[in-house]
Amino acid sequence: MSPLAGIRLVALDLDGTLLPATKKLTERARRVVPELRAAGIHVMLATGKGWSLTEGYACELGIDAPCIALEGALVSRPGADTPLRRLTLGPGQRADVHDALDGLSVGYFFAHDGSRIFANRRMAGRIPEMSIWDPDVVLTDACLSDPSLGHAHVLHLIGEPHEIDEAHARVAAVDLPGVDLFRIDFWDGLKQLQVRPLGVGKHRGLATVLEALDVPVTALLACGDWWNDVEMIAMAAVGVAPSNAVEGVRAAADHVLPGSCEDDAVIRFLEDALHAL
Repeated sequence: MSPLAGIRLVALDLDGTLLPATKKLTERARRVVPELRAAGIHVMLATGKGWSLTEGYACELGIDAPCIALEGALVSRPGADTPLRRLTLGPGQRADVHDALDGLSVGYFFAHDGSRIFANRRMAGRIPEMSIWDPDVVLTDACLSDPSLGHAHVLHLIGEPHEIDEAHARVAAVDLPGVDLFRIDFWDGLKQLQVRPLGVGKHRGLATVLEALDVPVTALLACGDWWNDVEMIAMAAVGVAPSNAVEGVRAAADHVLPGSCEDDAVIRFLEDALHAL
């Protein structure tokens, strides 16, 4: 039986899943996603990227279903003026985090109200990595508590593992209302602590999309590769992971593919499943 039997919504992570290292959509992806839609299957993106990049990829693929950006803090249809869901941290919450971090040399960045990325000067050497979230990165000397920086969808604290351990302990001790903490790898041995509004997470954003499309979770197929995809993969009726996926995703997936994001493994899987319907 085809893995797409009974599936009405396919959720695709971007980096490490749909996208190879070039961050460019392949010709096969450009062909297969419209074929899925023509077969009556909704296709959406579920990513930690900022909205401008997420919407751009969605438009390239002809996707009109709601998509998830910024780890689920933002859910919107491409081209829509008003999102279906937007969760942010206010300046007061950022100020509380700032006070808790006093004396620590962690960097930070976040997408503010309009999705532009603000980052402090400690992140100057990390702009190529941050551009994965959004190409429009603004370095600032402003204090994290500066109200002029607006609201933050997700606040990313970046540092050495021991610094992030300490940051995690301090922010958790403050017990901020309406705030969730999620620790995850960054690059080159650095760690990040995501300080985010309660309710953020790809799986929670997916609940909004399922409701909007009137699709039951039993008709969801989800594909991902990273730790922020684990809950999304676990909730889906069919979970798919490329060979480059982290252990947690591989354990949660129903299908662990022999190929990676570099050889279009997920799209090839969907193409074969579509032909098997």
